[in-house]
Amino acid sequence: MLVALMVAMFVGCSKDDDNSGDVSNLKTYIIGSWHSYKGTAYFLGGEYSGESEEVSISKTGEFSEAYYEIKFQDAGHATFGAFQKDENGLLHWETEDVTYSINGDIVTVRDTEGTTLDLVFNESDKTLCIQVSATANDGTPTKVSIYLKK
Repeated sequence: MLVALMVAMFVGCSKDDDNSGDVSNLKTYIIGSWHSYKGTAYFLGGEYSGESEEVSISKTGEFSEAYYEIKFQDAGHATFGAFQKDENGLLHWETEDVTYSINGDIVTVRDTEGTTLDLVFNESDKTLCIQVSATANDGTPTKVSIYLKK
């Protein structure tokens, strides 16, 4: 599932259930459910080179197949969830048990196959951000930032 996330283009949003905890200790603050709520695509080529586009949608909206959720638990364990399309193009919610570690403001998530994904915590707006390279529908290389919040 983490590999699928790396090629995603847009993300969904979810109800904000932020509890205003102490963000100075990320190892404690991160515990709970984090939901993707927006994505920003920066186009590296093509007609819109140098421009960016932000998408913010609901879990059941037009881009719902790009909705992600990470439930962080104690002791470095988490559950990663996302919509995935099957061979018929139908969306299914899938979850995967993952592990995570924290080094400063970087949260590294690792799946059972060893694939890792780094999320950067921004203390000022209490978000996690994933940056991935992707390809837009027209083939344009794109840098995508995916934001998650509690």
